[in-house]
Amino acid sequence: MIQNNITSWLLSEAQNFPTVPELFDALIFQLDKEGIPIVRANISLPTLHPHVIVFIFKWRRKNLADLPILSTYLKGSRIIDLEFGSVEESHYGYGVYDGDLHINSPFRDLALGARRIHHNFLPNTTNLRYPVLNDLSKLGATGYLALSIYFSDNKQSPTSWSTDKAGGFTEDDIRLIEGFLPALQLILELRMSHHKNRNLLELYLGKQTGQRVLEGTIQRGDIKTIHSVIWYSDLRNFTKMSNELTEYEVIEKLNHYFEVVSDCIESAGGEILKFIGDAVLAIFPLENQDPKLLTRKAIEAAQNSFALLGTNEAGEPIQGVALHKGHIQYGNIGGKNRLDFTVIGNAVNLAARMESLCGKLGKEILISKEIANLFPEQTRSIGSFELKGFSDSKEIFEWIS
Repeated sequence: MIQNNITSWLLSEAQNFPTVPELFDALIFQLDKEGIPIVRANISLPTLHPHVIVFIFKWRRKNLADLPILSTYLKGSRIIDLEFGSVEESHYGYGVYDGDLHINSPFRDLALGARRIHHNFLPNTTNLRYPVLNDLSKLGATGYLALSIYFSDNKQSPTSWSTDKAGGFTEDDIRLIEGFLPALQLILELRMSHHKNRNLLELYLGKQTGQRVLEGTIQRGDIKTIHSVIWYSDLRNFTKMSNELTEYEVIEKLNHYFEVVSDCIESAGGEILKFIGDAVLAIFPLENQDPKLLTRKAIEAAQNSFALLGTNEAGEPIQGVALHKGHIQYGNIGGKNRLDFTVIGNAVNLAARMESLCGKLGKEILISKEIANLFPEQTRSIGSFELKGFSDSKEIFEWIS
């Protein structure tokens, strides 16, 4: 690692900037202090996510016109105004490296093995090698430099730097930037590693559960009792469907079902805990929540899911949903080296047994007495039923409002 003023600054001061955009802005300021004014800069960081393959952080000097980039692979972006400039944080989906945005970019040549790409030019020069250079020239840039950061997993992260310094980048300027990149790599890798870990835990465990694991709830037996609405649903006639459709068609239908149900649950404040075959187990934790309000949201989520899913070819509901409210045990169970963060308890068992009645009774949504007690005028008893594993019969309700 080549030691220079900015390397030293990164190693001693970077922890004071909690986000990549804030760090990027402060780094540009340090370059300006070293006599290398930057008008625009990019850092591209790979990530691990089912929908997003790369984050691109695009810094520009205050009041500098933006360079519009249109891409069908853009999944979202935001502008962060900072002290020295502003950063556009954009998320791009899979396939972006096959599009014109990448193919006509200097970043592609870096990916193909170029050590660095350096061009100095006069403002308003045209017919430069890359389209982006022509755009930068119109903004008054005089020099362009693209370099790669290499992470410990061998993934490559391209960066670019544009200056309006008279004459463009000198060799000393380039050596200084090349010198601090290893320090920048260490800092960015640590930050992106934490980001990836959080993303993966939220994707596989759920947002609230993933956060608990990150905070250290990882020992077997780390269990707490919580009060929650429990959602249990599954697809009707799944076995018949599996026998009649191809494996691809079954997976396609399952994914559609899980996507619709997940969106409805999460938008109502719930969290998916498990996909169990064709079933969905979710919770709506009632801690620090208005029980009646959140329970109503859970019921509305169920109603919305039916509206979005529609019916099958026979005009029957796609799924059955049971909702119950009670205390559950929430935390880690399993073997010494293979844990599962889940919920257990009689309340969970009751929700699952209730759901098994949906098809038999011809009902879309079944509600327990504990929930019906919150809405006496909007629910109706449909009888008491013997449920497997329970010694006494349980009164079951339906929503009539």
